[in-house]
Order: sequence, then C-alpha cells, then structure tokens
Amino acid sequence: MSLATPSSDLALRRSDSARSSVAITPVAASRSSKNDDELPKISEKEKPEAKELKSLKRDSTLPKIKVPCDQKVNKASPSSTNDHLNLSTNAVSYTFQTEDEISARIKAERALKERKVFTVMGPYPGLRAALKRRGWVERFKSEFSGDGNNLVVLPRSVILEINKNNATGARKETGKTLALMSHIVRSCSPTFMFSVNSVDVLSNPPKEFQIINHFAKASAFTTKTGLCQNLRNAHWFNDIDPMTFYPRCYNLRDAEEKQLFIDNYRLTACICFIKHFVARYNSESVRSHLLASKRRLQRKSNSSALGPNSRTQPSTISVTDIESLKNKNNCTASTSTIQASSLSLLQSTECDSCDELCKQPLLKVKQISAKALCLALERCKCFLQERCHEDIDKEETETVNELQWNQFIEVFHIFVRNQMDLDPKSWTMLKRCKDVLRAVLGKWPQFSMEGSRNVWVLKPGAKSRGRGIQCSDNLEEIYEAAIASKWAIVIQKYIERPLLIHGTKFDIRQWFLVTDWNPLTMWFYNACYLRFCSKKFSLDDLDPSIHVSNNCIQKNYEPEPKRAKELPEDNMWTHEEFVHYLRRSGHGEVFAEKIIPGMKKAIVSTLLCTQELVVPRKGTFELYGADFMLTNDFHTWLLEINSSPSMARSTKATTALVDCVLEDMIKVVLDQKSNDSGDTGNFELAYRQPVIDDFPPTDASLAVYGKLLLLRNNNDKAAQSL
Repeated sequence: MSLATPSSDLALRRSDSARSSVAITPVAASRSSKNDDELPKISEKEKPEAKELKSLKRDSTLPKIKVPCDQKVNKASPSSTNDHLNLSTNAVSYTFQTEDEISARIKAERALKERKVFTVMGPYPGLRAALKRRGWVERFKSEFSGDGNNLVVLPRSVILEINKNNATGARKETGKTLALMSHIVRSCSPTFMFSVNSVDVLSNPPKEFQIINHFAKASAFTTKTGLCQNLRNAHWFNDIDPMTFYPRCYNLRDAEEKQLFIDNYRLTACICFIKHFVARYNSESVRSHLLASKRRLQRKSNSSALGPNSRTQPSTISVTDIESLKNKNNCTASTSTIQASSLSLLQSTECDSCDELCKQPLLKVKQISAKALCLALERCKCFLQERCHEDIDKEETETVNELQWNQFIEVFHIFVRNQMDLDPKSWTMLKRCKDVLRAVLGKWPQFSMEGSRNVWVLKPGAKSRGRGIQCSDNLEEIYEAAIASKWAIVIQKYIERPLLIHGTKFDIRQWFLVTDWNPLTMWFYNACYLRFCSKKFSLDDLDPSIHVSNNCIQKNYEPEPKRAKELPEDNMWTHEEFVHYLRRSGHGEVFAEKIIPGMKKAIVSTLLCTQELVVPRKGTFELYGADFMLTNDFHTWLLEINSSPSMARSTKATTALVDCVLEDMIKVVLDQKSNDSGDTGNFELAYRQPVIDDFPPTDASLAVYGKLLLLRNNNDKAAQSL
C-alpha cells in the first residue's frame, strides 16, 4: 500500500518496491501459543519514548508498512476537479513504530471482529465523530492506479477536520492512522453507509445486514413535483385537507394542471380585487374625501363648458397615458401593454387644472369602471355555487371570454397598485362585497394567507437550496419563465401575509427521521432553526433577497442598513431565540401549543399519502428537512421537504445544532437496537402506525353448502330442489 498523491488525492499505495510511498508487504511472523483472536497489549514497561517505540510483534501475518514522516497538508490546486487535498510524501520504512499506530491497529481489528465498519460519503464530521465514539472504523474509498497500486483516498472534509483539530490542540487522529485503519478493514463490507446522494447507496442492492440512509422512491415527497402531485390525495389517507397546510401548487408541465392554474390565477385576482376594494374604501372618511374631490373636479369641468348646450364628454384613455402612469408610479411587476379594448373597464372625467390634480392624494382624472368590480363579484358567486354544489344540473355558460379576462387582469394590476380609483358608483356595492368575502372565507382555506397582489412562486421541479426560485404576479412573466425552463417547474401560491420578525420574512427548517415505512415510524426533532431574509419584507419588490430565505441565496447579500439590529448578521436564529421573542411579544406558549403540533400534523399527513409509493426496507432510515412558514395568525404552512438536508456548520445556529442532530440520529438508529428504552436525545417518537394483523384465511373454493329441500306440493315436480 502506498501513500501517494496525485494532484488532489491523499492516498495509500500498495507496491512491492521501495518508493516514496506506503508499501504493504506480508511478512511471516512466528506463531506463539497465545490465542490468535486475542488483541495484543502493551504494558507500561514496554512503552518506549516517542517515535522510538519497540516494533510490535504479532501472532499472525503482519504487514510491513512504509509510512510517510510528519506530513504537511496543502490546499488543492484550483485546477483540481477532485475534492481532496495533497499530502507530501517524504517516506521512511518501519513497522508500527508509534503508539498511535499500534492503537489504530488494535481499534481496527476490534471493529473488524464486531463488524463496526462504516462509510460516510459527504461532509459530516459530526456523524463520523459519533460513530467513532462507539468504536466504529471508517473505510474510505479505494482506487487502483494504472500500475496496479491500491489507493486509499481521504476526502477533503476529513483532511479539513484533521487540520482544525491540530489548530485547536485537540489532535485525535492523523491522516496516516485513518488510512492505516481503512486498509486493515478493506476486506469488510461496511455495515453502516451514509451518503448525500441516494445513488451511492442504492445503485447496488444493499446486503441484508447493511444499514443505509436512503429509501428508494422517496422522491414522491422530496421533490417539488412529487409533493405537488401526491398531496392532492392526502384526504384519502387522513381527515386533513391539504389546502389547510400546503399552499396550492400546480405542475406546469401537465396541460391539464396548466389550465387549472390559469383558472385559479383569475379567480384569485377576482378575490384580491374585492379584498383591496373593501380595505381601501371601508373607511367612511376616505369615501367622503374621495367624493368631495370628485365633486370639486366635476364643478370645475362644468364651469369650463363653451355654451349652455355644451356637455362634458368622457375622455378616452390611451395606451400612452397608462404607460406613463405606470412609469410615474415605478410599476415594475406589470409591463405588458394594455389592449385598446380593455379600456371599456376604464372611464375618466375632464379636469382643466393639473395643479388641482396634484394636490389630491389619489388620481382622480382617470377612474376604473364599476364593471370590473361586478365581474369579480360574479366570478366569486360562481365559485361559491361550485363549492356548495349548486351548479349541478345547470348548463355551463361561459360569461367571460379570453379577451375580457385579459382586460380585467390589466385593470386589476392598476387598481391594487393604487394607480387608479374605482368609480364612486361602485361604493354602493361595499356591503355586498363584504358578504361575498365572508362567504369565500368559509370555502377558501387559504384565504388568511393571501393579500391582494396575487403573487406566485416559480420553483424548478427537482432543484434544492433555493436555486431557480423567483416570484411574480404577472401571468406573462410566469409563462416566459416556464418556457425558458421547458415547463419543468411547479408554481405555488405565495404567502403574502407571513409572520414577520422586525419587519423581515423568515422560514423554519425542521428535521424529522423516518426509520420504517411498514409500519410508518416517524421521529420528530424537538429543535429547529429560523432563516431570515437580508432585506425588509415588501410586495412592491419581488427580489429574492426579500422573499427567498434559503441560506444559499441569502449568503450572497449583505443585510440592508435599515433592517432591525436585533436580527443576526448570519440570518439565523435557534428555536430558543424564537421562543424568547414570542414570549417577549406576549404570545406565551404559542410555539409549543400551535406551531409544533401544526408541523407534526403536516409531516404525518404528507408521509401517509406517499407511503404506498416509497419502497420500504428494514435496516434503512432517512433524515429529512422540512421547510415551514407561518402566517400572522401563527398558522403553519408546509413549503417543501428535502432529502439529505444541509448539515453544514455555516452559522452560529447551525454549529450548535447539526452535530447534536447527527448524534441523536445515531442513538435512534443504532443504540436503540440493543436497548429499546434507551436515550433518543431530542428525537421524539411522533407517529407509529398501528400494525394491522393479517386477515384470517378464507376458503378459496366458492362451493355452497346446504341441504336438499322438498316442496309439499308433489305435483310440482319441476321445483323439488334448489
């Protein structure tokens, strides 16, 4: 075996010759009367001084190892494609000469005998440390070079951890001892396998004794496409409506769902139009002020008439007028040109003085016709009839065509941005609008999370870490993004009324562990962390720095100066800090009484509706990370579920949590095998499906057993038997 280094590998190479490498050659040793299975021990008298230890004699064949001297680890060159570090190889030949090497060999042989060999593929130093504390030894990847030498490669994360321990004075192991132990257990298949990618552990069928960390076909709920599709069946497996915990979502690759999204987008625009109307004109003082301004403008217009028979004609609104209006108000979300036919929903009054207009808080020259509000009310009425099943046996009549919908959507964007006001004639419909909203509230479970802007989130169907996510309220922009991604996206309703902390949006990352799918067994971790955005929340700007709270996105932005100083610079809180904030805000135990039960309910419902799609296997477990958001009423909303959640020590909050999560995971997966009532750390058994006994066997034959019956009437010979 040799410790050689291509441009990016730390390796042990097997060779016959005396090169600057680690050569392993079997050397015959004399047999002794001791038991071959007994591990060698070193007494205090036999321990020599440092680096001058006596060569350890063994009762069986002992490899003669040529190992490097004190190594210095260097960073990999920028051109290197492999994720490893280089190791200088100034070598000298000897046989297990240091105490560390002797201890490493003893530990490796014990692990080999107890089958405590593991393989971790990924940067999980906390997991490696947890296994090593239990006597496990890691087997690293082995490769063969072109000249037949064997290469044992230490990954980059292991080298970095060694350097970190050396820098802090907590040196436990060296790259040399790790490579030696890996070489000793090279012939043993790992009992425990943990990898970031499921392909690493599922590409070859695992052996019966192996413990792996991925279930096959878990993509049924760990991808955005799978979650979107399968949660619609949740009501068949549980009494919970998925609309109460999962914002409605559509897969735009499917033609039917594409049309469902368009219909829902239009209906949502109608509801938002009515909500904005009620919120804007509900105040009597606002209505009085607007009406007085209207009358003043009308009187000035009448006084400028040229003659007694002159009549004020309504002016037309040109596309140029509306485009200039958009530019004046810095409208960036809706840039499409308004068609000339859409002006039927707009009307205006003449005004001689532009100075008088500028004195008013709202634009009065141009106003939106009450027709737009009537259209929104009519569509909401149709929606309520469908939900109450009052549309059965009625002829379907399309009252709004495509052109009219395009007109309404354009007017909707203008109105909700406060760029135009409604005709005062529409104020008489205020009570009717309130009644419609109350009726919609009872049939629309997601009413409380929506505002009045009709914003949606576009997500790539199979990506993670916030990559490719964008927000938009414009249907044309959504279609352009979908075409650019070849329709491989899902679109989900954006939560426009999130719970804010110091005016900033956040989400919650919650871990949970599944150890069995038959029966379903889920462990909930009683700790989580919050991820903040770097800028204050606003729907006027749909930039990712304001709305996408993933750490991989927010680390590219600096917190804006006007953001609250109470928020951390690394944009993360632990759940203890969140609970403390809630208590100071006067919300007491809402986290334990409402938020935690809401998260558990959403996770269990998701797992139940996808249970039949995931391939169960005994000896398999998987750690997941679920992302949640809260609305301002503390209602919990599930956004997505991730497999192989990031366990990087990227912030102060994650540094305090991730190692504890991995340690507690090992307690559940390994320690509980020998002690069912053992400590499980912060993992709580949140759900265990009842075991259904097999039904009693039934008779496979369809024979009918009975007796022959004779009728009393002997004359009826045709009916003597049944």
